[in-house]
Amino acid sequence: MDTLQEQRKNKKEMEFELKLAREKEEMYEREKQLKINRLVQEVSETEREDLEESEKVQHWVERLCQTRLEQITCVENESSELSPPQSPTSGPAVKRFPGGLHLATTDLDDINLDEVMRNTSHASRISRSSSPLGFQKYEEEFDPHSMFTSEQINGRDVRLLRIKKVGQLDIALEGGADSPLGKLVVSSVYEGGAADKHGGIVPGDELMAVNGKILTDAPLVQGQNSLARAWNSGGDWIDVVIAVSPPKQYEDEV
Repeated sequence: MDTLQEQRKNKKEMEFELKLAREKEEMYEREKQLKINRLVQEVSETEREDLEESEKVQHWVERLCQTRLEQITCVENESSELSPPQSPTSGPAVKRFPGGLHLATTDLDDINLDEVMRNTSHASRISRSSSPLGFQKYEEEFDPHSMFTSEQINGRDVRLLRIKKVGQLDIALEGGADSPLGKLVVSSVYEGGAADKHGGIVPGDELMAVNGKILTDAPLVQGQNSLARAWNSGGDWIDVVIAVSPPKQYEDEV
């Protein structure tokens, strides 16, 4: 009898251990999938930025090539007509090129394409982090000290945004009070969503409150749920309080 009870007890313990092992494995798979999704998002955003920068550089190169072709065509036409030399007048500077060609130069000849690429990259990042449309939609009368302590504000630019509920908000969060970041941070703002159209939120901003609910001590799941409930509840607007992320420093600014 004792042996039978002991066998049943051992069986229950084994079943419990197997259940725990399955739950741990499922949790590991979920975390792994979340990391993969986040990496895919970051790669997609990086590829999109590189494409925009390469298109701008290509535009400059095409302009330079077009100007060169027009100058060469003009010189060939003048040579074939054997027109007499004209009296010197104030005109564009002339530069000698290999092969004996003397072409009028333009400002495009002095363009450093490497410098253009660096400046284009920097300008595109700055424009995304400081869209002028966003400044028109902040609630100027909002006093952050009415909701948060001086320690929570910590000298940062804290703003109240009122976003129109159209479609989906389409932002992603990371971190949380119980994470190494110690706060809820916007990790992605998806193109075409309500947050993207509003223009006042960029990746790196801290989410501090939603519809009056303070989230400075909230873990990630609570922050995500609060944001979803506020968006899906009644009303045409959602109030979001963010701490603006500081501008990044780049190597070409040092």
